[in-house]
Amino acid sequence: MKAMTTAALTLLTTLSLPSWAAYTGPEHNVSANQVKSQRDESWVTLQGKLVKRLGEDNYILRDASGEVMVDIDEDAWRGQAVTPSDTIRVSGEVDNDWNEVKVNVETLEKIGAAPVNKGGFSNQ
Repeated sequence: MKAMTTAALTLLTTLSLPSWAAYTGPEHNVSANQVKSQRDESWVTLQGKLVKRLGEDNYILRDASGEVMVDIDEDAWRGQAVTPSDTIRVSGEVDNDWNEVKVNVETLEKIGAAPVNKGGFSNQ
């Protein structure tokens, strides 16, 4: 009986592992202007520069096509300091509200830079 219970628990645990995994499919690379036409909750990746902080966690990301609002929570920074001259890549879900479109950023990485142990956005 004990072996059967252990086997059942092992099987249930193993079957639930895929639900713990992170997204591993192809990324949908888009421009700032293309984000505005994406469906709500679409997963996107874009590259550009943070040019303005709007307050709290909201910023404006600019690329060659235009600008889009991004919402970057504290955990997405991963200890990186970012200035307006840094090029970054962000990935996250499109939040398409009735009056605004923004990307809720899950990952952020500086392009061509080693990780820095500081967090947040700097206007330097």
